[in-house]
Amino acid sequence: MKNLFLLFIVALFSFSCTEVVFESPQPANAKELKEFPASLQGKYTFVMLNEQEVLEISAKYIDGEDGKQFLSDSLVLKKMGDTYVINQLINKEGEANGKWSAVILEEKGCGFLKATVFVISEDQHVEPFKEQYGATLVGQGQEKQLIASPDDKQFKNISEDKKTTLSVILEKLE
Repeated sequence: MKNLFLLFIVALFSFSCTEVVFESPQPANAKELKEFPASLQGKYTFVMLNEQEVLEISAKYIDGEDGKQFLSDSLVLKKMGDTYVINQLINKEGEANGKWSAVILEEKGCGFLKATVFVISEDQHVEPFKEQYGATLVGQGQEKQLIASPDDKQFKNISEDKKTTLSVILEKLE
């Protein structure tokens, strides 16, 4: 099964960007949730590369174009303040295999969710990120990734930094 969020990131960034991935599910010290809260559950639509996509969030799974992905050891949900962080184990060839991609879901009211991914779109921000967070750069070209192991405060800082994140709005269908 393809990695839903990795596919989401790749589709959004078909040009040269550096994906930020993590050594472990984030935030590191937050408790793992066993199901998605009722307020997030439902079918959502969003536009990606001029095509409308549908994503369903159920209590125990996410269902998109690649099929259902259940909360498990490789799909972990955690809470950070008023937001939720979906962590997915990367299971593909390459140096990031065994690391974690993360997507932050934030309720925006009126049936909208903001989904935020971690990616650096400008090369001049890669070196400062490496220095600030002790990250390792792997890969090359469109397959570049920064592997980080932040503490909870650093992860919050990364998630609030506009140079390391990109967001899309999802609209609830139901």
